[in-house]
Amino acid sequence: ITAFFETMDGVEEIVSENAVIEGVDRALQRIGTFSLIGAAVLLLVAIALINNTVSLSIYSRRNTIHTMKLVGATRGFRAPFVRAAAVNGLIAGVIASGILAFVRIYAATFDPIVSTSLPWVVMALLFAGLLVTGTALCALTAAFAINRHLNSSYEDLFLK
Repeated sequence: ITAFFETMDGVEEIVSENAVIEGVDRALQRIGTFSLIGAAVLLLVAIALINNTVSLSIYSRRNTIHTMKLVGATRGFRAPFVRAAAVNGLIAGVIASGILAFVRIYAATFDPIVSTSLPWVVMALLFAGLLVTGTALCALTAAFAINRHLNSSYEDLFLK
């Protein structure tokens, strides 16, 4: 930065505290690293919660699943379960996107820099990612859970 300003007309001398700037830079890097680790842990917790919730939803319908197996349902009958979970994931993505949009609008009223640092194009990409991720995660979890119950015997489903 100092080399850039030295080439400008009218600049005679540049005084900077390199040690302070490097200390602040190191501190910001550490904060960024810890924030990234914290976000990764929260993401894993969210995935585990979604997995447990969808699995419990499928587990509570194990009687229906077993009855459908007894009357000769094929593997294609799992589609309604997966579709319902995907719709729930889509709804969750819409709610999360709405909350983030509200927070962005509210933050922009306090500090106009938020508007320039988080433009709506970036927010739209984030919203699309939330919708796709929520839908896919819930659908995949439901597919795995329903497959687990379809491959189980009667004893595994009810007697254990």
